[in-house]
Amino acid sequence: MHTGPAPRRPWLPPLASRLTGDGCPPGTVALVDDPDRQRVRHLAWSEQTPLWRVVGPARSGRTQALRSLVHAAAELLAPSRLHVQVLGGALADLRALPHVGTVAPTEDQAAVGAVLDHLEHAARGEDAPLALLVVDGLDRLEDDTHAVTPAGERVARLVRDARALVAVAGGRDLLRPRWAGLGGEALLLGPRDPLDAALLGTPLTDVGTSPTPGRGVLARDGCELQVVLTPADGSRPLAGGAPGAAPWTYRALPRRVLRREVLQAPTAPGWLLGLTGPSAEPWAWSPERDGRLLLLAGPPGSGRSTALRTLARSAALVGQPLVCVCPDPSAPPTWPSVDDAVTAGDVDRLVALRRRHPGLLVLVDDADRLDDAPVRPVLEEITELLHRDGGAMVVAGSSTALASRLRGLDARAARERRGLLLRPRQDDGHLLGLARAALPADPGPPGRGVLVLDSGSALLQVLTDEEGPSAVSPGDPSRR
Repeated sequence: MHTGPAPRRPWLPPLASRLTGDGCPPGTVALVDDPDRQRVRHLAWSEQTPLWRVVGPARSGRTQALRSLVHAAAELLAPSRLHVQVLGGALADLRALPHVGTVAPTEDQAAVGAVLDHLEHAARGEDAPLALLVVDGLDRLEDDTHAVTPAGERVARLVRDARALVAVAGGRDLLRPRWAGLGGEALLLGPRDPLDAALLGTPLTDVGTSPTPGRGVLARDGCELQVVLTPADGSRPLAGGAPGAAPWTYRALPRRVLRREVLQAPTAPGWLLGLTGPSAEPWAWSPERDGRLLLLAGPPGSGRSTALRTLARSAALVGQPLVCVCPDPSAPPTWPSVDDAVTAGDVDRLVALRRRHPGLLVLVDDADRLDDAPVRPVLEEITELLHRDGGAMVVAGSSTALASRLRGLDARAARERRGLLLRPRQDDGHLLGLARAALPADPGPPGRGVLVLDSGSALLQVLTDEEGPSAVSPGDPSRR
């Protein structure tokens, strides 16, 4: 019986079905079997690769491949040099990396839009960190039919315009010319498919079919590969270096905000109104910066009067003289922060307050009911003198009524194209010059609206001082 050494095989053993990256250099995404050269090479992440496409059916290991890509990048670049935004709920574990800002489901259209807006407009320069966008499920992004530009097209544009590196997983559409023409690397996971081969223009007949997740083909040469798994605890070593500034992170607006939960910077100018997206940051109205005449419009139950009361409270806290004007002489407002309230017939009192405080803040509620009121001419004169005297005015009214009005204080305020549309319906955007696409598909809870200023528009949630379940102000809640 022969007892000598076994004969040497003239080929390498097949790739293991499970690779943990042990012994691999930093940045390794997958091992590639190169039979023509009788070697196994390392496929590494590189900041010179603008696009990674991971193509395959469900359960082929697409999500794991994206996870490995992010960890490979984090092994090579410190958090100060790489900021990652992730669209894909199955990748929530990536939040543990200091490089990662947002992790949001692809079905969350508000989060998707905010992330893409950020990447499209973020500053880029030699000192700016590299941006990497990861999308797990391009097909779900493409289902967004409400936007003017589909989210999938916006992702492709980020690559074309060199605004961000992109790693995207999806189906066969990623093999079509729109994506293939952008360059980069393509990984085909799961069983081979003749149509995939046709789209690639590459024969795949030499590659066996394997049910192993993460097993696939490198599109540029047809070589078989196996994606390196990332441990469940994400324990692959990270690149060293100073952490730098934290990555930008999208934060969904809460459905209800209490004043005591919001901290306004001591030096921030203006009167606190609420939290504004996409990072849920405090927003305060500064007449010098944002305009001295502001419109508050919304349907019944949208929280118009609550917004007025919030502004009254914020102004009173810093000693700003203010007055509230309401149309109902039998029920003047009893807001705790308002010492002076006038009704539709209190002309002399309003004039006296204005003479005593030229920089008066005037809050007008239900302006559409003041057309024939004695105070209307006085309010119109105050409106024309706001810039001269340093005053400010907020005009609240029904968006339903305003849609068919050409005169009145609310119509005058709307012409300034600045204000807050509360719980807007799809036809309300024209009130402040907004396109339908700028309005959310879901109007949201009471107090949620679209803030419109010269600088653009953003979602805003009005804060409240009330502790109860309702934030509707005193008076008839059916019209507030």
